Amino acid sequence: MKKKYIIFLVILAVVYIGAMFLLNRATLLQNHKEKNSSYLILGYDTFLRFFDGSIETIEDVNKVTANRYFDVYMNNEYQGLYTMKLVSDTWYFYDSSSKEVRLTGNLLATAGNQKITPVSFSIDSLNETELQQLQGIDYSTLTVNEKVVLDFDQDGVEEELWNISNLYNDTLDYSDKIYAIIAYVDNGTIQFLHQFENTKNSEQQTGYLYRISNIIRIGQSEFYDIIIKRSRPFGNAGDCHLLYSYVDGKYELKHGC
Repeated sequence: MKKKYIIFLVILAVVYIGAMFLLNRATLLQNHKEKNSSYLILGYDTFLRFFDGSIETIEDVNKVTANRYFDVYMNNEYQGLYTMKLVSDTWYFYDSSSKEVRLTGNLLATAGNQKITPVSFSIDSLNETELQQLQGIDYSTLTVNEKVVLDFDQDGVEEELWNISNLYNDTLDYSDKIYAIIAYVDNGTIQFLHQFENTKNSEQQTGYLYRISNIIRIGQSEFYDIIIKRSRPFGNAGDCHLLYSYVDGKYELKHGC
């Protein structure tokens, strides 16, 4: 009887030690991940964690922002270091003395071990000659016409990012074609990052507007990442940001909606 009792105690001790080891290991791994992650917050709808070459969505964003200072940018202009809290699609910002600071604009916030830096750029419009490269585009019906000229791949030659759409144009008939196109143009070669086409009568169910939101540099990468904002003109259902990264000579969607 005594022998069985000793064996039971030994088994119990082994199980306890094993459980403690697994628990401590999980905690250490989580702490390692927290310490070596970078964070990117875009508006009120997109919260990303970069870790060990992967990108994941942050589920509890307030848990991340409450005890961590973020470099905050509004409309690509640096505002300072703040902790942040999201309440009903509205961000609140607090300085080092816990005083609330009011900030408005297109939000980009970063924190973590790998620096994420917004790149300055200007937005122009495509002209009719440039649009002729995209067959079937009616210049007069465009509701979105954006062009960014920048050395995206740092090869010493400027490339172009095009974003055009005729969605939510009230002059179109229900049978007319609607489209949204995002294209990257490198030395005359056009790569389509996004192509949407349908008819006007399906616009409310399937149509999203896209805008060039940010261009960023992650760490010391020689290539710039592209951030596109997706939204509808009425309400915020389905709003999100798309992240495109330069891989093997072209841009790939690394985080979608």
